[in-house]
Amino acid sequence: MLRTRMQASQNGNKGVLGSTAVAMKEMVGNEGITSLWRGLTLTFWRDVPFSAFYWWGYEYGRKRLDESRARSAAMLGQRHDAELSHSALLTDSFIAGAASGAVASFFTTPFDVGKTRQQTVMHDAQARMKDLPETRRLGGEVFEGSAGLRDYDLEL
Repeated sequence: MLRTRMQASQNGNKGVLGSTAVAMKEMVGNEGITSLWRGLTLTFWRDVPFSAFYWWGYEYGRKRLDESRARSAAMLGQRHDAELSHSALLTDSFIAGAASGAVASFFTTPFDVGKTRQQTVMHDAQARMKDLPETRRLGGEVFEGSAGLRDYDLEL
């Protein structure tokens, strides 16, 4: 949480560590020691599926690339070596890793955004005001309605 708060700090480079440490001390004093683990649940919701998608996709991609290489070798009348050269192994690993990482990130990014917001923005009233769409503000006050998404079309 310390790293996330420091990255989200708007104090520039001067005194970021000190102001973050003071803010965290106040947070622990007000909300208890468990506040230091805020975002842990969303971290697990991000990391566990990411690892599952990534490693499954990586192994699946490597297998398909190897099968494709074997088919190409058979079509050309060449024999397919079970042992890949270093460059072929690096290429296959890169392609499989990049593709599976992109897919895994696509599905888990919302949890990462939620975790970061939970650790930073949700506990800073000024940052929450800045994040709200203009249609939800009036005279510096936020309309706290339970109407849901339909309120976002309001023109005030």
